[in-house]
Amino acid sequence: MRKPIWIIPALLIFAGIDAPNVRADSYTPTFTCTGTCLSVPTAPAVSFPSTTTIQETWDTLVFTLTLASPDAFSDTYTWENIYSISTAAVASGIDISIIDKTTGLTSNYSTTYSGSFPLGGTPITDSGMLTFSAVSTPEPGTSSLTLIGTGLLGLMVMRKRIARGLPQAS
Repeated sequence: MRKPIWIIPALLIFAGIDAPNVRADSYTPTFTCTGTCLSVPTAPAVSFPSTTTIQETWDTLVFTLTLASPDAFSDTYTWENIYSISTAAVASGIDISIIDKTTGLTSNYSTTYSGSFPLGGTPITDSGMLTFSAVSTPEPGTSSLTLIGTGLLGLMVMRKRIARGLPQAS
């Protein structure tokens, strides 16, 4: 029984129609300091618009923050990282905040800290701006897609000639 080979081009057409709706954009976070900073945070690329998780590295410590779902790469952000020193009622800790100035939403991370503090144990506050720049993602070129389509058409013609018992080109 002959299998209908027309299914392959039909699937490629439907995949081509649906492809523009697919979003896999990633953005590189860039932290800039306003004032004097002990350390400027860094983070690997993140994706929008789904729930965005930023893995921030600050002063050799790594923290994970999740931005709110309406936050977008084009929004205006500020960041603030604080080493707080213990008092009688409060333990030493680190507070990390990313504030979306466009939506007014804040993403926070707080933890107690028992390691050694830089600068001899004085409280430290680093802050600044956070921006996201697009990471270029390679997409298939027009010429490569044309060659793939031409090759598939050649396979269809060859298969049809074999099914009819016609001689093949050498």
